[in-house]
Amino acid sequence: MENTITKDIWGNLVKKTKSAPFFLGTPAIKKQKSSIVISQSLFGRVILLILFGIGITLLVAMFFVGSFFESNSSRLLVAIFFFVIGALLTFLGVYHLFRINNIFLNLCQDKIIINFGYIWAPQKIILSREELTSELAVNTEANLSSAYETGSVVLTLHKSNENNLFSKVATTRQKHKLTPVFEELATYLKGENTSEIHGIDKTFDTINLTNDQSVTTSTLPLDVSSGAFKTMQLLFTSDTIAKFKSTKSALIFQLGFLVLGLIIIACVIWGNQNIPVPAIIGSILLAGLFIVFGFGGVIFGFGEKRIVADIAKNILVMKLGSVGSWQKETIYNLDEIAAVQICIKYEAGSKTAGRYIAYQLNVILIRPAGERVNITSHGNEASIRKDARKFADFIKKPLLDHTQSA
Repeated sequence: MENTITKDIWGNLVKKTKSAPFFLGTPAIKKQKSSIVISQSLFGRVILLILFGIGITLLVAMFFVGSFFESNSSRLLVAIFFFVIGALLTFLGVYHLFRINNIFLNLCQDKIIINFGYIWAPQKIILSREELTSELAVNTEANLSSAYETGSVVLTLHKSNENNLFSKVATTRQKHKLTPVFEELATYLKGENTSEIHGIDKTFDTINLTNDQSVTTSTLPLDVSSGAFKTMQLLFTSDTIAKFKSTKSALIFQLGFLVLGLIIIACVIWGNQNIPVPAIIGSILLAGLFIVFGFGGVIFGFGEKRIVADIAKNILVMKLGSVGSWQKETIYNLDEIAAVQICIKYEAGSKTAGRYIAYQLNVILIRPAGERVNITSHGNEASIRKDARKFADFIKKPLLDHTQSA
């Protein structure tokens, strides 16, 4: 029977890694004769040390920078600024530099030792390798408090009989960086018993086809641009044709650039005549860019996707760009589509749009096996789910929802 102390420490580890991963960035693997140690990478420690150094420098400079300003109010504001930034960076450096996080894999005794906490308050938990399972998955938590992790790859440790409690080891947007750590953990945890699974890779999903074949595809989001609002919608023009077209909101957004460009031109023509020539030239160039983008988007559909599914002809046609030679057309046979997929991704946005969670609608191809083609991507979850369900039913393909943990 598990002792209470071990259970309490495991619960504490789970709690500490819920909001922040066990390691910052990609962990380092150090192999020794009878053990393997997974710890914070040297690069991560150097970055933290630099932050700490900058913070201390700012705190010291706070006492001297005031001599460059004449007024007391200016000195006070600069001192406050240096103190806040310096204290923050110093705190971040100290907070993480003194963490003793590492995972010790004992190859002789079949034990895994997890050290965590800080130098002044260390904690340790010792478990047998049979008690743990490593998992590599896509973080699908649509929580803006930790949204930067949404759509990224997360490596976790799960304890037997406590499936809902797991320790978040590390997270990154680049799967290949975490794969070696995952494979090392999975191999060690499995031990000599090859019949038991102690490593699960959920960044892939397998689609079973009707001809006893299967296609494996990624559950990670594609690297495509997204809009914070609903940019495309599914429309049925007949019983055999479905189209994805730009929404009115997207057209109004593009029209806004056209209007803004015209306003800038008007200000240059009828504004203050004492404006320097370089400023006039710059304003005209900026206005021209806005007008071309706005006018081209609204009238000619520059950069716009036109997607048509015709079940009578059994094809999916994707057109990108405007008319004529600017347009790129790709035709897919519906028989070559394995499934329709929904993915989730965090978008940093901009200073005006802010951060948001985007949802992708993709189609998965049979050939090349598992390759995906993006249909649309935006922040309106309800619309994406509704369109994905209707589109999958229309082309008679399964819908894979990879926005939720399996």
